[in-house]
Amino acid sequence: MLNGGQKFLNSIIHPDLKNDLIEKNNNFFAKLQTEQPEISDKIVLEQVIRVKHKNGQYIWFNIRTTLLTRKTDGSPHLILTIMSNVNDSIALQEEKQKTLSLEISLLQQEVKSKNEQLQTQLLSSIESNKCYEDVIKYVNVVAQEKPDTDRNYFAKITNYIKRNKPDVNVWEEFIERFHDINPNFVNQVSKTYPDLTPTELKICSLTRTGLSSKDISSILKISIRSVENHKYNIRKKFGLEPYQNLYNFINML
Repeated sequence: MLNGGQKFLNSIIHPDLKNDLIEKNNNFFAKLQTEQPEISDKIVLEQVIRVKHKNGQYIWFNIRTTLLTRKTDGSPHLILTIMSNVNDSIALQEEKQKTLSLEISLLQQEVKSKNEQLQTQLLSSIESNKCYEDVIKYVNVVAQEKPDTDRNYFAKITNYIKRNKPDVNVWEEFIERFHDINPNFVNQVSKTYPDLTPTELKICSLTRTGLSSKDISSILKISIRSVENHKYNIRKKFGLEPYQNLYNFINML
């Protein structure tokens, strides 16, 4: 009967699960034969598999197999297998998983969109600061070409521009908004990769918004070469292969 039941089950089991079921059943029956009764009598084989319905559709069943009695020689006598239809609950779980995956995807898209907006704001701040600095430099150059009596006038213009220039620390402006959009990013990365330096953590945060090395150098007031060297070290600490994109990897963290 055992062989007949196994043969029948094999005929209706989903092909993708057949080998796994056979292996688990063989291991189960082997333990019943070889283990001491006080141990093997407590062994239960429980698994969720897909079985073909009479309409040809595969539906999910929970199968629980236990040993009821043994023969006088100690070999297994009665085996009880209970099959419970769990197709509805599996389908519900799958639907919940799809919904959760969709929500996660939408959340990731929202975060990416906000980071892109933050990038635009940062670039605007960088350009604004650069514009003020360029005007001051230009006024100073023009002043050098004028007589000494006129230089005091140009100095007043320069001082006026400096006084009215927006007092914006681009990094502080960035990090405040970045934490609002990515509240757990810095803590998570620093815990996962504790060898990252404070500057490398800053570069990771700035890279997550899609900023270039040139823009990062302007915000952190370091050279582009320094930014690239830091990125090289970050890649090593992340264990990235040459073909892996740093921006894409950071956005998956």
